[in-house]
Amino acid sequence: MINAADKNGDGVIDYQEFNDAYDSIGWKKTKNISQVMSEMQATWSCFDTGDDGQVGIDEILKTFKGMGINISKREAEKMLKDADEDYDGSISHQEFIVAYHSSGFKTMRQLGMVNRCIDALQEEQSLLFKADP
Repeated sequence: MINAADKNGDGVIDYQEFNDAYDSIGWKKTKNISQVMSEMQATWSCFDTGDDGQVGIDEILKTFKGMGINISKREAEKMLKDADEDYDGSISHQEFIVAYHSSGFKTMRQLGMVNRCIDALQEEQSLLFKADP
């Protein structure tokens, strides 16, 4: 994107180049990037129940089950295999971000995983605040 915006090729995006780039179609598509990143982070938080930066097969199954979605162990293993680029048997945060838009995670997105994760996190926070005197 920087090369596309730097019209005079001097390696610096000046004010006019920035305004031109911002008004272009290519840049308008990036306006929703913070929303996408927020959705990915919310979804990651639901899966990383151990809060250790890794998601394993048990966490995948537990997360889906907690949302009332029954997937087979085979389906969970396929999701893990599709995302596990370093073959360590778990999905790191970086691997998750890369895999999020892959065909292996298509089902997850179609099931409205993001909205369900956000709802689950909000419910959990609500219960925590009620329990806190």
